[in-house]
Amino acid sequence: MTVVCWMPKLVLQKKSSSPLDILYDKYDIYNQRKEDNMERLLQRVSTAEAVVNYFKQQIAEGKLHKGDQLPCEKELQQELGISRFALREGLARLRALGIISIAPGKGAVINGDVNPVSLANVFFPLRAGNDPKYIDDLFVARNLIEIECSAMAATNWEQLQLDEMDELLDQLHEALGDSTRYAKLDYRFHHLIVRMANNIFLDKIHELLHSQLQELILQTVRERQHRVLSLQWHQKIAAAIRQRDGETARERMRGHLRACRDAYCAPVHKHGEAGEG
Repeated sequence: MTVVCWMPKLVLQKKSSSPLDILYDKYDIYNQRKEDNMERLLQRVSTAEAVVNYFKQQIAEGKLHKGDQLPCEKELQQELGISRFALREGLARLRALGIISIAPGKGAVINGDVNPVSLANVFFPLRAGNDPKYIDDLFVARNLIEIECSAMAATNWEQLQLDEMDELLDQLHEALGDSTRYAKLDYRFHHLIVRMANNIFLDKIHELLHSQLQELILQTVRERQHRVLSLQWHQKIAAAIRQRDGETARERMRGHLRACRDAYCAPVHKHGEAGEG
């Protein structure tokens, strides 16, 4: 059900003062200031959307925190003055956005972290039409994130992360005969470096690009010779990070990603190796 910004039940009749009343009133005031034309004033906002905006506002104002459990549906209905259907639709949208998690028998809980799964398809429409600019822009985005993160990782790494990096290098060596497995490990190695940079925004942006980067990496390690070269670059980058040499780590990552671009553009030769087409 869709209603105008002031809900007849909640605002016009002024029979209640639920949190959504206040939220709709704010929309009214904003719209009145923005445009005097009545037709423009009646911007339509669904009840479910108002529920989403309400809880986002509660989080922004510090009234809800990570791990907080929301009241049961009956209490929320009474508090917000809306139907069960509208409430469930609003909660479903919050869950799709990754703002809350809903567990059977436990209700809804405020998340404290971004859920990449909920955003996995954000960039999918960009792939439509096989526009060459898609690949160009993806390489540029990867360079901007990973090159600088390599330098930051050299300053911020922790011993457990360094141990994980060494383990990944061993696994990459073992996977040289399997392009699919190597590509998966390759992404994990690069994402580990981003995590070592210790910047939550860069970490989540890189994680958000997982499916795009995974597909891109697979295309750059189709040939065994490219996987061997990739591993050599990984070992050089890891050595610079371990020595806390940020400038060298940055330049080696730059060289590695340049080689990845060359490998992507190289022709494919069939070898019949495991994991290769």
